[in-house]
Amino acid sequence: NVATAGGDQVPPATDDATVVVNLPPAGACSISVTASTNGNCPGVEVVTVLAGTPVTWCYEVENSTAFNLNNVQITDDGFGAIGAIPQLGPMSSDTLTRLNDEYVDAVHKGSASGTDPFGNVRDCSMDAAAVNVVAPGLNIDKTVSTNGVCPGQDSIQIVVGTAVTYCFKVSNTGDTTVEDISVTDDIYGAIGNIAQLAPGQMQTLTFGPTTPTHDVTNVGTAAGTDEFGFPLTDSDAAIVDVLAADVRVLKDGPALVNRQETDQ
Repeated sequence: NVATAGGDQVPPATDDATVVVNLPPAGACSISVTASTNGNCPGVEVVTVLAGTPVTWCYEVENSTAFNLNNVQITDDGFGAIGAIPQLGPMSSDTLTRLNDEYVDAVHKGSASGTDPFGNVRDCSMDAAAVNVVAPGLNIDKTVSTNGVCPGQDSIQIVVGTAVTYCFKVSNTGDTTVEDISVTDDIYGAIGNIAQLAPGQMQTLTFGPTTPTHDVTNVGTAAGTDEFGFPLTDSDAAIVDVLAADVRVLKDGPALVNRQETDQ
């Protein structure tokens, strides 16, 4: 910029002064925060995991200016300082990571700032990613009943020839929906299927009546997948103790009968 000063003198007196203003370079920097369960970056904006799963947090800084950014500092609102990139060239990017075992739901916001060649501090636009920690659960309770009513008992005694009914109560004990649940028995095979159980829901399938001829312990298994793809399975056993009938004929009297005949 050029400034000119004048006066009323004849001839007029003039003086020029030049002021140099360093404007910030065009463009900006930005940070992208993602989360990954396989250690590869970039990850995704929201990752769903089981408690205790290691998660890699990815912080990618992009310099979209035409100048270098120096000493780019990356911080996380939960973890604190993530690290520094000594120099980030124009129109380029670099990524720093943080590995952490996750036990609760969390949202992490990342920020970054660097200094351009003119001494201007450039604050990058912020970004966030989240982890969703779930605790899916599936339970099966197998019982056996002689009257067809469920639930029955874990173990019963019956006389041979008595019919029994097996009960398979399947419960969703977790915090996610479980789908495509198959119920099987290690002796009787497929028992049935349950399309879906929401958290807290339960459903009972039955098999029978059937008439065991000997002692039997058989195991029921429920297997399904929760809404995020985590496989679930559980097993339980029921016992039937079959008592064989014992029929005996008891006779009273002496072991030997003597017959005497008298001639008349």
